[in-house]
Amino acid sequence: MTLESDDRQRERARSKDGWRLAIISMVAGFVALMVVARSSGPGARSIAMATVVLVVAVVAVLTIVGVSSHRRRRERRQTSLTNFREVTGFSVRATDEGVVKALFHDLPEIKSSGKIKSVIEGEIDGRRLIGFEHVHIIHTGSTAAPVYRSVFALETPPWPSLTVRRKSGLGAALRRMFGSRDLQFDLPEFNRRFRVTTHDPDFALVLLSPALQRHIMSKPSVIWRLMNGWLVLVYPGALRFDRAEASIARLRKFAELIPPELDAWQSSASSPRGE
Repeated sequence: MTLESDDRQRERARSKDGWRLAIISMVAGFVALMVVARSSGPGARSIAMATVVLVVAVVAVLTIVGVSSHRRRRERRQTSLTNFREVTGFSVRATDEGVVKALFHDLPEIKSSGKIKSVIEGEIDGRRLIGFEHVHIIHTGSTAAPVYRSVFALETPPWPSLTVRRKSGLGAALRRMFGSRDLQFDLPEFNRRFRVTTHDPDFALVLLSPALQRHIMSKPSVIWRLMNGWLVLVYPGALRFDRAEASIARLRKFAELIPPELDAWQSSASSPRGE
């Protein structure tokens, strides 16, 4: 399936929405006409007829605005996709559930009930790069809401697993309460704002140089992971092609700042630290 066919499916879904609005308009008009028919006196009928015209006009305007808005969003997405392909040379597919979930099944952001969309594939300096959008639904009582994540991953040697993410106030307080101590690095600001979890603290101390710590702090809302031979960057929100190039550049910069001696790193850890 191509991304264009995915867009056509979305367009068909939006067309159905347009038909629903048209049906609602007809039903509203029919109800209003019934009111006219049952009205007594010229004055009452005039008011009822004005109501019919107003209801039909409002629904028609909403239908036109909705269809126009959907069309503009589709055109912007297609323009962003075309520009992204031309600039990066990467391929983009609508979905590839099996391949992506097989590679990243251990990624906490990947849910078994979720959907994979807009899969990007390419190479950076001879290493495989994959990007994709993941969406799953969370239910809160009688309502349901989609949760989007944008993921970019670059192939690496089989290094120890590691996660870097911004600290939460509650989590930090609980760890202090139970005597847990986070790994400490060169920059006090990094130690204050971020938490590093890994099974190999020696590897983390070598990997996260002051330069890499600054790079991570430049975009604090994202999550960085090393796992199963991939360097993974996780953003909150849906994948946007007009921002994907910058995300890939951020991933590439991280890889460039990794000390070259880690290519031959052999893990010696047997228990987690910073968990």
